Amino acid sequence: LVASATVDSGLEVRWFDQEVGGTLILNPVLNTPGSVTYFAESFNPVTGCAGVLRTPVNLSLFNCSIAIEKSGSILDFDGNGSINVGDKIIYTFAISNLGNTPITNISLSDPKANVSGGPISSLSAGSTDNTSFTAEHVLTQADFDFGSFTNIAVVSGTALGTILTASDSDLQTLLQSPALSITKTATESSFAAVGDVLNYTIVVTNTGNVTLSNVAVSDPLTGLNTTIA
Repeated sequence: LVASATVDSGLEVRWFDQEVGGTLILNPVLNTPGSVTYFAESFNPVTGCAGVLRTPVNLSLFNCSIAIEKSGSILDFDGNGSINVGDKIIYTFAISNLGNTPITNISLSDPKANVSGGPISSLSAGSTDNTSFTAEHVLTQADFDFGSFTNIAVVSGTALGTILTASDSDLQTLLQSPALSITKTATESSFAAVGDVLNYTIVVTNTGNVTLSNVAVSDPLTGLNTTIA
């Protein structure tokens, strides 16, 4: 970014870093985010005379940048001492303005979670907000079958008419504990003679936290040999 000024024909512009006195600036530029003020002075190269007053020219270079940090933790919502279907992942969000100009109308979306809070009306340069938004996800059987749950949050805001966005993801690993039990119960409590028929009830129970498949049940005594799931 280069400072510029206009003077009458036959005159030149000289730049200084102060309104009175100061240092002559040969290249009045701004190359990094921030602001600087140069002072333009009209100069007659023929007579060597300079203008009485210098005109201030302000240069501002803005850096517009937003960031989000998403953190999740699993909550034993039903209080049974284990993590299971119906328990929750609770999310917090730290949203930072990494630039040097305010960001306004900040909103957050997280398609796989229920978001509460916001929007943030304005976030000043260099500031972080970690309280305006929270979210939660209720664990499902599909989550445990997959063994983990990942989702992505997207934050957006506006700075100097430009829409800024950033995203962050969170991965929660779910402990898979496949297990089953089987019970076999005779319907009859006794028999009287050879040839009496005994009937059995067999109950197979999924005692783990993942969906089971190819569950086979066999009973050599009765000849049972079947796949039930």
